[in-house]
Amino acid sequence: LVLGVLVLFAGSLLVLAGTSAPLLSGLFGNPFAVDIDYYTRTMTPVAVTVLILLAMFPAFRWNQGLSRQLLLAFGLLTGLVVALVLVILEVTWHLGYLALIVAAIWAACSNTPLLIERLREKRIGGAFLAHIGLAVALIGAVASSGLSHSRTLTLSKSHSANALGYHLTYTGFVETP
Repeated sequence: LVLGVLVLFAGSLLVLAGTSAPLLSGLFGNPFAVDIDYYTRTMTPVAVTVLILLAMFPAFRWNQGLSRQLLLAFGLLTGLVVALVLVILEVTWHLGYLALIVAAIWAACSNTPLLIERLREKRIGGAFLAHIGLAVALIGAVASSGLSHSRTLTLSKSHSANALGYHLTYTGFVETP
């Protein structure tokens, strides 16, 4: 728990530094803002670390230490297989995105069996559900922004271009009511 709090605190300091950059740099001359890549570079390791901690959480029991090694191994193996498939299919080679996907799948796979166990026992499994929810949300964030491909084209009328495997021709603008 303490390690998780320290990681989140470090992440909050990185965000504070990024959002305060215009203010702080303005004190010493020309103010500047950090690029969006700053947050990707700094927060990806924080997110991966948090997800790894969430993946390991269910494998430990109070006063028993590591008691569910198979749970850890299954989740990690599942995440690695998905990452390997993404690389083979050439969806992405970006190590940060792959690490996020592996860690998120690992966290979801480690927490899901314990959530199901709690629900069958009619006990509260809120922590497990929250951990799964965070993992799924980060998988969605990677899939929607990190794994998407886009390209901006400027075409004049009757001109063509190829982009992302498509042949595009601008034929004009039609206004619809």
